[in-house]
Amino acid sequence: LLLSLGCTETPLPPPPAVANPVPPDVVLVVIDTLRADRLGAYGGGATTSPSIDQMAAEGLRFDRAYAQSGWTLASFTSLFTGLLPHQHRVGRSPTDPDRFGRLPPARTTLAEVFQAQGYATAAVANNTFLAPEFGLHQGFDSYDWQGARNDAHRSADETVAAALAWLNAQPGPAFVVVHMMEPHLDYLPPDWAVAAVGAPEAPQVPTPLTHEALKAAVDSGTLRTDGVDREGILARYDAEIRVADRAVGTLRAGIAARGRPTLTVLTSDHGEEFWEHGAFEHGHSLHGELVRVPLIATGPGLAVGTVSTVVQHLDVFQGLVATAGAARPPETQGASVFAVAAATDVPDRVAIAENTLYGDPLVSIVDPKHRLVVNQRTQAGTLWAVAADGSELVRLEGPSAETEALRLRGVLARVRGGTLDPVEPELVTSIEDRETFLQLQSLGYLDVDPGETP
Repeated sequence: LLLSLGCTETPLPPPPAVANPVPPDVVLVVIDTLRADRLGAYGGGATTSPSIDQMAAEGLRFDRAYAQSGWTLASFTSLFTGLLPHQHRVGRSPTDPDRFGRLPPARTTLAEVFQAQGYATAAVANNTFLAPEFGLHQGFDSYDWQGARNDAHRSADETVAAALAWLNAQPGPAFVVVHMMEPHLDYLPPDWAVAAVGAPEAPQVPTPLTHEALKAAVDSGTLRTDGVDREGILARYDAEIRVADRAVGTLRAGIAARGRPTLTVLTSDHGEEFWEHGAFEHGHSLHGELVRVPLIATGPGLAVGTVSTVVQHLDVFQGLVATAGAARPPETQGASVFAVAAATDVPDRVAIAENTLYGDPLVSIVDPKHRLVVNQRTQAGTLWAVAADGSELVRLEGPSAETEALRLRGVLARVRGGTLDPVEPELVTSIEDRETFLQLQSLGYLDVDPGETP
């Protein structure tokens, strides 16, 4: 079995050339904490995501797309740099949970690629891990960032309004990243969204559904993590998705009104755990519920249809670099996601995920049928079957599973330079802004006393 390995694979032929003398605008939509299987286009509820489903029907939908990590900072950095987490080293320290990496200025970002090609560049971002302290603002002419707490953040509607205002002011080609915080915790959807998805009345589920209320209910035994209680939680998560979905519809209408050729790509930085492997929220694992993400693209020259080949955010980076008309930056990984979609004979491909927020450091690799998760502290590996719906709930054991696990371990080690050991950040960020510090602490990402902040 030939596996395609990012930078080591045989280059794919470019997609067919399309005559288009006008450089397209490029809009990259990243919806925080959005797992693919809750969208209608990916088999979820029919009422959860009508705007995103329409986008999928009009463009390319990638059924097996993966992020490079299961939490925001490490994942976004891979999307913005085309590098795996062990290469960019912008994640959480495997030895000190209060230390996070910062992107070195020498690294080339996607925004810098577009900037060098004459594009105006902007981002409207809301997650605290996208603060300038982490370095991901490199290359953006306008970096409209607002921090977030679980219970307070700029809304998807406000985010889209800011993005369209900037986009409409650009006389030439423009690249903009539109980041929406919904459906990240807390799940506090408005009544109209709850009604739209038909969320059931479930008194066992605390409302508003905050992290603290949920934890207290689980700890006290008044809320079960399966059955009707779990469905009630998922319904409120779906209602949060519906809020982001409405904003996507507004954004697409605004793009259409501009009348310029525009490539729009929609994805997520990671999904959400609902106790599939024992944990809730995100950052605890590298399983499909966290790293399998939606990936949908519409624009000039793109076909309409579904792509079942395994792709990853590294490939999205390369596809956008090619759209900008730029050369592939040195050391970057992946193949253009649009070349993968256009190719008629693609070998089986793999996707790699690294860096976790909680517990022992993990690294994983997934191919069309299996996922191997390796604990980097103990070096123990676990093999899981990947079902047709993308879930990974069956653990495989026995001689054949051991053989497959060893094969995938070898592939993973080769991609990582021969080692599965965890990597420390190259630069450690200094969170000098007290509000940013307190936001990270409120989100559960820092355990130190606020009096210790610089």
